[in-house]
Amino acid sequence: MKTAVLGIAAVAFLTLSCSNGSATSLDQTEKGTSDIVTASVESSWNTQTTGVGKPVHLTKQDFLEKVMNYEKNQTEWVYEGDLPALIDFYADWCGPCRAAAPVLEELAKEYEWRIHIYKVDTEKEKELA
Repeated sequence: MKTAVLGIAAVAFLTLSCSNGSATSLDQTEKGTSDIVTASVESSWNTQTTGVGKPVHLTKQDFLEKVMNYEKNQTEWVYEGDLPALIDFYADWCGPCRAAAPVLEELAKEYEWRIHIYKVDTEKEKELA
């Protein structure tokens, strides 16, 4: 019984200590740092990339240029991008794909200079699918 009470007290203490004013100042420090990183990434942004702040729809040619040229290098994965990427292979008729679309839009806005979010329509780009 004492162990359970001590465990609950420890969790409550950790929860309260994480939500005090010092966390706010830490968040502000991290925000300032991320602004500096964002500014440096923005200055080196690849001008060929479109769709800043929203997912980019890829064709086969775009995929070969921005993600992986599997025609040139068939035995090894070589990522062609300058930032990490999330690729959504979707179909218009797919319910879960439609449910994920707003989340991807939100992520694209939130992480616009830190990650590429690509979408591939599996009905139009059957070779990529």
